[in-house]
Amino acid sequence: MLAGEMVQQTREVAERIRRLGLDGELAALVESGNPADRVLHLFDPLPQLLKNVRFNGGQPLDDDRVKSVIAEAESRLAGTGRLVIRKSGTEPLIRVMAEGEDDGLVAAVVDEICDAVRRAA
Repeated sequence: MLAGEMVQQTREVAERIRRLGLDGELAALVESGNPADRVLHLFDPLPQLLKNVRFNGGQPLDDDRVKSVIAEAESRLAGTGRLVIRKSGTEPLIRVMAEGEDDGLVAAVVDEICDAVRRAA
């Protein structure tokens, strides 16, 4: 790459940064003297588990037992994790995902919800 091309690319990147309103953040990053990955580190990833449960028609997520198991799982994860449970839009699947600080607890709540969905399906 020629020096002129590098200068032009640098100008284009700088213009994109200004348009996105990130020029102040970039200046703070440069002034800090720290590597970008340290300054921009916003969160620590948590253990996550996703399982799919196949079902044959019906609405297993409307089952009272499934709702109860989900509520219990949310209670057990309160403040330390989260659940995302949804019906697939393309297949007869219920997707059960949990994320949390304790990978054993994450696995347990996912398995319990999957079992309840299977029983209801």
